[in-house]
Amino acid sequence: MISVIVPVYNAGEYLEACIESVLSQEYGNLELILIDDGSTDGSGELCDAFAERDTRIKVIHRENGGVSRARNTGLDAARGDVIAFLDCDDYILPGMYEAMIDRMDSAKAKIAVCTVIDEQENGDVRRWETGETMLITGRDALRRLVTGMGDRAGHRETIWFSVWNKLYDAGIFKSGVRFDPETDSAEDVPVNLAAFAMADHILYYEKPYYFWRFRRESQSNIKAPKALRGGTRTSRYLFDCAKTLAEGDRPAAVTAAIRHFYWYYTAGVHALSQAKKRPLAQGEEDSEQGSETKRDYPSVSQREEDSEQGSKTKRDGSSVSQRAQDSKNRPRCPVPENGGQHSREDYVNLRDEMRAGLKGIADDPAYRKYTAGGFKAAVWLMLHAPALFGALWLFYRRLKRL
Repeated sequence: MISVIVPVYNAGEYLEACIESVLSQEYGNLELILIDDGSTDGSGELCDAFAERDTRIKVIHRENGGVSRARNTGLDAARGDVIAFLDCDDYILPGMYEAMIDRMDSAKAKIAVCTVIDEQENGDVRRWETGETMLITGRDALRRLVTGMGDRAGHRETIWFSVWNKLYDAGIFKSGVRFDPETDSAEDVPVNLAAFAMADHILYYEKPYYFWRFRRESQSNIKAPKALRGGTRTSRYLFDCAKTLAEGDRPAAVTAAIRHFYWYYTAGVHALSQAKKRPLAQGEEDSEQGSETKRDYPSVSQREEDSEQGSKTKRDGSSVSQRAQDSKNRPRCPVPENGGQHSREDYVNLRDEMRAGLKGIADDPAYRKYTAGGFKAAVWLMLHAPALFGALWLFYRRLKRL
């Protein structure tokens, strides 16, 4: 049996298509575990409505804690011998599970991977499809995962880092592999690094069965401190993994890990520049003016949790709207006093934390030996002249817009 784990948070208009794509699979021996992660738009009620219609669905309601905690909750509840993941605003194509399970069983592989249909907001679609099936050693899969970071469509020389275009033998997770509860950005990477290391070989099927939507609103929390901290931790996972690869693979793998860190660092620089444009919060004004009176202000951790409660479009539909009336009595997560925005102090502290983590990488002999020269220059500026690096990066960003 396949256990399909779907974290749900304010999925709006996309949730029904997501659920239907699973229930309509020809491979019927499955359970669909929907984890309502504190939704406030009626998504939880829609999950309950589907569960009343199909006994294969199990709904778990929990307070908002992020996608990693939600997936771990699903793993704890899963009963299948194969695990699959799906994001609530995406869907899978007909025949996915049947085709992948058949090939997975024939090859006696612990992990099966398919390619992805990647839809951008402007309507552009990317896909990689030959229909070819290959067996890849676990070690080679690790190399392709690390060096392929950022390759969205995925093809034979790279493997997309996400968990949702893969099937996993449940034994991998029964051994203790879990998502880092403190990481909600690139949280898939450490899980796949651990899973691939446990697999003798991996089945790779060049058939795009997973439909991934890029939506700006779903990416908005990427610049929240929690997400940035998680992403930089993932960069360290990648760097440590890169050092274990074969000698010939290390230059590209180490550079990919540094590039991953660089992306999150520049996202932090951009977030800090945006925070500086906003008026100071009352607590910050008091601090700058040396006032002895301090106003109660949400803690950094509280603001991080609150910022994850972004708003999305409310779904229409009689069954949902009726059930949504009941949701008014359910507890709501508090709205931060600054409108869900983080203070500039948060991002200054975050930048210093990221620099400290980067210094640990830069002091490693593998960094000095394998990192490309251009990235070494960027890292030097991040470590020794962060203000100058930020100014240069923002200037470069403006030039690209012209």
